[in-house]
Amino acid sequence: MGKTIISDAVIDRLATSLETYFSGSRAYSSQSVLYIKASSEKMMGGIENAKEETSVPMDYNVLIEYPTAQDGTKFILHGNDFVCMLLAERFGGRISNCRYWIMYNEPITDYNHGYKEKLPTGEEIINYLKETLKPRA
Repeated sequence: MGKTIISDAVIDRLATSLETYFSGSRAYSSQSVLYIKASSEKMMGGIENAKEETSVPMDYNVLIEYPTAQDGTKFILHGNDFVCMLLAERFGGRISNCRYWIMYNEPITDYNHGYKEKLPTGEEIINYLKETLKPRA
């Protein structure tokens, strides 16, 4: 996976765009991933549109956490297909269109996008990504 440096200003513009679109707030950002806690669910295509408008590469990872009914949570990650695969292997959920990892707040079955052991928190997902994506010596 090649390393493209994205300026902090560009990540800030992407975060602002997504915060507005999803009525949310930035919980974490780095060169590897942007994490937004949303207060409303919108069409997933908004992530791609925001990346295009801010010239962020499509393989940059954006994690969106949505609240759902009954105090549930849904996670969507749009980004690198390998990262999507890693998340599905570690936590459950499913990969959609290679660039999306989707996980709902329900145990996994053969037909859903549920979690394996327990629903992780956004912070657990981010910590896993930090550890997994950090440069190796």
